[in-house]
Amino acid sequence: MGRIAALLVAVVTAVLLSGWASASQRLPANGRIALVQVSSCGEDCETHAVWTLNADGSGLRRLGPGEGAVWAPDGKSIAFLDDDRSYERGVYLMRPDGTARRLLTRCGGYCYRISWRPRTHVLTVEKWDVDGGHFLFDTVRKTRRPFPAGRAGGYFSWAPDGRRLAYAGAGNGVYVVNADGGGRRTVVPAGGCVGNPHPAWSPDGRWIAYSCDRPKDGIWRVHPDGSGRRLLVRGSEYGGQPGYAWSPDATKLAYLFSGSALGILDTHTGKATPVPWRKAGEPQDPDWQPVIRP
Repeated sequence: MGRIAALLVAVVTAVLLSGWASASQRLPANGRIALVQVSSCGEDCETHAVWTLNADGSGLRRLGPGEGAVWAPDGKSIAFLDDDRSYERGVYLMRPDGTARRLLTRCGGYCYRISWRPRTHVLTVEKWDVDGGHFLFDTVRKTRRPFPAGRAGGYFSWAPDGRRLAYAGAGNGVYVVNADGGGRRTVVPAGGCVGNPHPAWSPDGRWIAYSCDRPKDGIWRVHPDGSGRRLLVRGSEYGGQPGYAWSPDATKLAYLFSGSALGILDTHTGKATPVPWRKAGEPQDPDWQPVIRP
């Protein structure tokens, strides 16, 4: 019986390890990081430009004006926000080298954030409107439709299966909701944070990163069910600007490091590596390119 039990344990362990390995292999590799350079142009004046670079700081490249840049799920294009000459805001698309910039749709108001629904050509567009005004835009069919979950709050981050979203809601809490707007669950209760927590769901689906000042200031991570809360980046090392991005393999986090530099955190070891920013202005809103394996 002892040998049989040992054999069963070995088989089960092998199956589990194989499953974890398969899940890991399904995750895209890590590509370049897109971010927005925010520079002052005088009193109450800012300019925004999209840049890309490698995680070690090499290969820095300016792509042109824009903000809120996010990589498409296939890593082959970048969507971003910009204003035209009449100061009308729209959603645009460009190649990774900044060429072939084209308007996808006009916002019809002030759009402040966009994000891709995983495994689709659909963008979530968030607007500052009394009734929310968020909508979904199909970049292939060039159609927009209502976003049912949008009534819940803002700063949405899709789960990798594209069926649920994390968002910042009432009382600066973190919540999870189904794409159809139902099934709301609390992850971080209302009042748990003073400022906007800016949730970011990890590509492996296991974690939600968010910024909070309670019980300690910094960037935290938590399981989608609210368990396993852990401080990742102390407030003294976090530049405080909104936006951080998981690497596609879900092992690292890019964020604004204190001193106007980009920080890359290894979430397994806790080691943070600053990536110097030698340009004028401040880097914000990083987004990591998924590189699809053949």
